[in-house]
Amino acid sequence: MGNEKSKIQNSSKHVATPIETYSTVPSVAATTSNSTATIRSYFHRENYFETYTYVWLDQDVDERHNTIKTQKKLREIINKLKIFSNFKECEEYVRADGEHEKLIIVVSGSRSYGRELVVRLQNVLQVRAIYVYCTNEEANEQWSQSFNKVKSVFSNLDELLYQIKQDQWARERTDEDSLAINFYSPNSRNHRNYQEQRDSQNASFMYFLIFIDILLKMPTNKEKAKKELLEVWSTECHGNHREERIIKQFYKTYKSQKAIYWYTRESFLYRILNKGLREADLDILFGLRFFLVDLHNQLKEEHEKYLRLFVSSDPILHVYRGQAIAVEELNMIRENQGQLISFNNFLSISTNHNIAISFAKSVTLTEGLTRILFKFNIDTRLQGVKPYADISKLSAVSTEAEILVMMGSIFRIEDVNCDLSEQIWIAKLSMCSEDDYELKTLMIQMKSETEAGITSLGWLLYKQGDYEKGKEFFQQLLPEESLSDFDRANCCRGLGLIACQLKQYDEALMDYSNELLLTVRLGQQTEIGIVYAEIGSVYARKREFNLALDYETKALDILRPLKHPKLSSVYRVMADVFDEIHRFDLAIEYYKKALSIDRHHLEENHAMFGSTYLLMGITYAHMGNHSKALDYYMKVHSIYSKSLPPNHREIILLEQNIQQAKIDLQNQKLNQVCLTSDDPLCQRF
Repeated sequence: MGNEKSKIQNSSKHVATPIETYSTVPSVAATTSNSTATIRSYFHRENYFETYTYVWLDQDVDERHNTIKTQKKLREIINKLKIFSNFKECEEYVRADGEHEKLIIVVSGSRSYGRELVVRLQNVLQVRAIYVYCTNEEANEQWSQSFNKVKSVFSNLDELLYQIKQDQWARERTDEDSLAINFYSPNSRNHRNYQEQRDSQNASFMYFLIFIDILLKMPTNKEKAKKELLEVWSTECHGNHREERIIKQFYKTYKSQKAIYWYTRESFLYRILNKGLREADLDILFGLRFFLVDLHNQLKEEHEKYLRLFVSSDPILHVYRGQAIAVEELNMIRENQGQLISFNNFLSISTNHNIAISFAKSVTLTEGLTRILFKFNIDTRLQGVKPYADISKLSAVSTEAEILVMMGSIFRIEDVNCDLSEQIWIAKLSMCSEDDYELKTLMIQMKSETEAGITSLGWLLYKQGDYEKGKEFFQQLLPEESLSDFDRANCCRGLGLIACQLKQYDEALMDYSNELLLTVRLGQQTEIGIVYAEIGSVYARKREFNLALDYETKALDILRPLKHPKLSSVYRVMADVFDEIHRFDLAIEYYKKALSIDRHHLEENHAMFGSTYLLMGITYAHMGNHSKALDYYMKVHSIYSKSLPPNHREIILLEQNIQQAKIDLQNQKLNQVCLTSDDPLCQRF
């Protein structure tokens, strides 16, 4: 038991190192980054860019002269098309290969297997709609009325294709995944599971808003990014004549002032962007950042025009959106009434209540899916909000008063109720200023810690614990010839920190050595002190304690006269060393010095306090004081749940420490009982 305890605690202390977040980015005031380098395509990896897939089953497929023509027309509606002539193979694909896709099924042919397929696939979750194409329309309509996923029965191919096109346009704008939602709740209930869920939601809420902020501020090589997008677009849509025409038009005519037009045009670009936002796919979104920046800038300009021209006796803009929603997500909205909600994608909403209602009614009700009408109230006098504007005259789709709202906009959930007669849930939301929520100060600090020009995304990935992606980002960026020495040093530091987290200590020393050379060249003495501190930290992990103390002392000599925030990291590493050589009282003293420095520079829920408390808890465990160790671990839990994303490895390792501390405390109590007992069983302990 003792060895197991040591292993877990040491892994927390020397493998999963506490997260240095507030001073890891080079912060030389006199140095600014002018780099405009961009990394290679973020579309290089295997990715499923399409959300919907058409599955066409026709046992007579090889006998039909218009098969190729029909396929081409179908691909112009949904780019991905799978064709089957074998019943069994089709069903196997739908149940297995199509598990992570949304499937639109077309059953054609004169044989009776169409009904059998509908019966077998009606309740398969990924099947969103079924169309029957046949020669006997009347006979098939009779049995199909019993299945709500069967949208229509057709004997005319052109009518079938027209209906599919109309339905798909509405489907992509109303399905339950057309919106991605984060919640923020400052309120607490006396229930630990609720608090953990709330804190996890709040962390996700913060990190996505920070990610948006980074994307919009990062420099980009627009022409290179456009070329990479066009290459992927052409590859994915090869043979789709409609998309190929759109690609040529985009290549010839795209400019920043047409971003809203291109966002609203039905195409691969619209689909891939919304997929990236919905799934928070950093690769896709980073690859499309040039377009996101253009879209944001144009929407911001239109927002200013819209407010200047807005004339109404009521300053509140009332707008609506009807769509499908998963029952599970609806329940989360209901549970968070009075709290804040953030939409991760662009919101397309209408001033026309009836249009929104018609969209909601088009949704097919299933066991896990229902309808919702969002009623948005936007106070046009409100400051500190993300841009929104009427884009009717800019849209590629002729609509009546379409309002487009910037991704990351924040609303308060005022009320949620159900209109039983219409079978529609109604959620009333009011737009909020970004200054309205409790974590604003912490978010400002977290933003400042990741703002590092072109390297910002790497730092955000590091803070989130996504080390492999962070490493890939820095490594791709480092060879760029136009990268400044400042940004190059920034990359080296990021790689060094990530290498430490991945236990690649020799690689970390190499990264820090490269950073030190660049920092010396830049002549920034403060940054030299910080690099010494990082090198000392690596030697501590390698258990070369004399070298660790030597480098931390060098760092101390430079940073202490400046009263630099990085001093807390120096004290922490020195405390780690004292703990390892069993000078526990000295270790606690130096951890307290670190806390004292951090209290002058950090918000109370900053992850760094959690890291220090974790180390103190481990030291108390080494001293045999498991009760006090557990107290400190619970402090860490409270802080981490508010400041780190829920899947962060530090949270996982903390849970291991908590469980081990409980076991050690129980064993310690049992040993104490046995020491005063004559029970023979106790002699076995």
